[in-house]
Amino acid sequence: MFLFIKNLLTDKSNDLMAEAKTSTGLKVFSYILDKTFETGRKYADDFKENMKIKFDEYLPKWNYVAVPTEPVVSDFIKS
Repeated sequence: MFLFIKNLLTDKSNDLMAEAKTSTGLKVFSYILDKTFETGRKYADDFKENMKIKFDEYLPKWNYVAVPTEPVVSDFIKS
């Protein structure tokens, strides 16, 4: 029963976010990820060397982007 309530609230929240828009016409697009993410997962040893973190000027604590410094070919090639 609790799973049903959780799914109902999640769907309703997603519907409300999808209806949001600004006075200038900016619309919101949202979707729900069904994946469960691990907690306590550590990043790779070379993550800091290979990724540049670009922080937002307005809310740097909450908004940032991880930008690869160079493409990692091994991530795309499966042996």
